[in-house]
Amino acid sequence: MIGSWYPDDKYDRWWWTYDKFDRASVRYISTNSKVIPDPEVETPSLVMQTAATTLFIEQNLSLSWAKYFDHECVILHFAEIEDNITKTADRREFNIYTVDGFMMSKQQTVVPPLLSTLSIIFSYSNPDYFTYSYYNITLEASSNSTLPPLLNAKELYGIESVPGPTYASDVTAINSIKDDYDIRLGWEADPCLPYPWRGIVCDLDANNISRITQM
Repeated sequence: MIGSWYPDDKYDRWWWTYDKFDRASVRYISTNSKVIPDPEVETPSLVMQTAATTLFIEQNLSLSWAKYFDHECVILHFAEIEDNITKTADRREFNIYTVDGFMMSKQQTVVPPLLSTLSIIFSYSNPDYFTYSYYNITLEASSNSTLPPLLNAKELYGIESVPGPTYASDVTAINSIKDDYDIRLGWEADPCLPYPWRGIVCDLDANNISRITQM
């Protein structure tokens, strides 16, 4: 899968192929069968129809990314898409580890459901949870598994602090200008947040309050 968004994803999330795996140890698999979404997350079937897995059971599947926010939410999506697994004695079971530097902590054991999505959420709400400048999650086959670990998709969300609403007097003034001159530039909601209105320049004052400085 190169990329996917609306209408495949009704929430218009952007999905693209993660290309930072070690290609010497990872292979990509896919299916044409529909994959049932997790009702709480609703990952598109098109996204879940592909997955990355390792070449050998002894190899771990790891992914790392820079720590952009102190508070982050990571959602991992799993589905067994090798349909013939039901015709064999094979079993896919693996452990999820979070890694901080050289410390590895086991979080959960996963058995991906056949053609159905299992979504697991990790919320890093403590700024000191990770002492390093990156996050790492590693999937390792359990002792009960005959197949290597698998990952279909990952979502990443961050919480970023934003300043308070625009100074009330500025809002009143700009709305008066809008009405007096019948300005129709899509000026709706807060003039400065999350982005300034078209033709408006905003800045923060000493109290971290948004002020309109130019137009």
